[in-house]
Amino acid sequence: MRNPDLELMSEESMKVYYLIKDFIRRHKLYTGGCKTFYTPTEWMYRKEEFHNSALLVLVYDGSEVRELVSGGRLSEKFIKYLDKHGYYPEEGHHWNCGIYKKP
Repeated sequence: MRNPDLELMSEESMKVYYLIKDFIRRHKLYTGGCKTFYTPTEWMYRKEEFHNSALLVLVYDGSEVRELVSGGRLSEKFIKYLDKHGYYPEEGHHWNCGIYKKP
């Protein structure tokens, strides 16, 4: 499915998107048919409490993508993977996570 908001993302946000998409693909995680990636613009329109300055937001309510955070079976590996590329995850609610550039 085409997401026109991806075309509005910064180059760095796109980089994060493709890094995480590749990680999810390589680990064969099932998204449950839910929308997994929210661009900064999409997230802003939701008026959520957390992640308003994130490069990208992951939503994983009801999907295996949850394994990447909250002590899931892939969380340590995911954190190291992001760290290697200069990013880190920060969990918001029990169903979302923002991705940020390391200071």
